[in-house]
Amino acid sequence: EINVMFMEHMDIFQDGVSISRVVCGDGLSMKTGLGFCLKSYKHVFAVADVGGNAIQVFTAEGLKGEIETNLPIEKVAVSGQGVVSTILKNESAPMIVTYDAVGNVLVENQVSITENGYPVALEMSPDGKVLMVSYLTSEGSELKTKVVCYNFEKDGESHINHQVGVEEYAGSIV
Repeated sequence: EINVMFMEHMDIFQDGVSISRVVCGDGLSMKTGLGFCLKSYKHVFAVADVGGNAIQVFTAEGLKGEIETNLPIEKVAVSGQGVVSTILKNESAPMIVTYDAVGNVLVENQVSITENGYPVALEMSPDGKVLMVSYLTSEGSELKTKVVCYNFEKDGESHINHQVGVEEYAGSIV
């Protein structure tokens, strides 16, 4: 079990440390022992049990919400509103699922490994409306990265899986 502590502001002086506000969260039970993933954006952060199914979302006021996933967690990203996107491990192909801060599913996307590759990283826009995912793939013997942009606003509604853009980087891991 880990305890989460959020320090809003810390000053270090010669004679000590001054913290203007500290928020301590409940313990997050680590079921897998694989470790945890901490992602933050300004005053919001998410702690996830890698290989497990638990995510906790915190703000400066404390625990904002808890998310229980159906599949094991590989990676997480969080927006300034507490929207959380995850890469979840699935037997056939990973899933990318986006939740609000209290665990309601907003968007689910079954990854096509043959189309994009395997997702290795993801980041959200501050408002939680745009998600960028880095996929690792190969062409022949050469590795390449595809960075895919998903837009959850009206601009993305007319696109398959809200996918609005792709950039490829041959010979690079992004």
